[in-house]
Amino acid sequence: MELLIGGVVAVLSGGVLLVVGARKLRPVYRILREEPHPIRDLPMQDGPVEIQGTARPDDQAPLRGPFTNTLCLACTYAVEEYEGGGGQYGEGGYWKTLVERNGAVPFLVEDETGAVPVDHEVAELHLSESTYRLKPGEEPPERIERYIRQSEAIERSTGSVDLLLTEVSYGDDQRFVERRLDVGESVHVYGTVERGPAGEWGSDRVDAVLTADEETSLVVSDSAERGTAWQLAKPALVPVLAGILVLVVGVAILLAAIGLTPWVAV
Repeated sequence: MELLIGGVVAVLSGGVLLVVGARKLRPVYRILREEPHPIRDLPMQDGPVEIQGTARPDDQAPLRGPFTNTLCLACTYAVEEYEGGGGQYGEGGYWKTLVERNGAVPFLVEDETGAVPVDHEVAELHLSESTYRLKPGEEPPERIERYIRQSEAIERSTGSVDLLLTEVSYGDDQRFVERRLDVGESVHVYGTVERGPAGEWGSDRVDAVLTADEETSLVVSDSAERGTAWQLAKPALVPVLAGILVLVVGVAILLAAIGLTPWVAV
């Protein structure tokens, strides 16, 4: 009886994981199957849509990346320190996050047919990263040096030992990671379309806005179409593969419980 209950629980758990994964794969299927919509047609659309265009500011000044000083519309950044192995990739070492921040300003995506606002407050950003790794004894670039001085969470725990013939630096490696949506960058956006405020007379802005709802996430990616689909597929593969594994185990347990698998002892 316990074996039968365990099998039922495993089958149900595997089914739930598959459903969760399948929902996350839904936008991947739509992105690969459908062509991006012209922005001018968005006011006539309903539900999930995909667009491709160029990102530009809306009604606020752009941000600047804290480590590169690059003008951008959205930015996530982190400072990490390697612990274990004296800053080298020793066994058991890991990257500890010291600082993690993000920010965005209202922005539009435009193509040759028009421009549409993107709800930056709910957007999931999938952006390429720029990483600068700072080793013990190295002098950081001016922008990073200024950030270190202004941050209370970061301390350069480095030093050196004079060995007469040479000087050996010691301490922890640090890396400064920045992911940005730059002004004028090509972008893929997948989300749900809603009615928006009308643009001013002569403006290329359409009467719509791209946002998220209970069924559809708002995804902003600086990759091409297939790259965007793969970025969305990666987190969905975990519950799908786990669901298949748990489901197979659950079915095997159920078959064993009713005596249909002689190779499993009941």
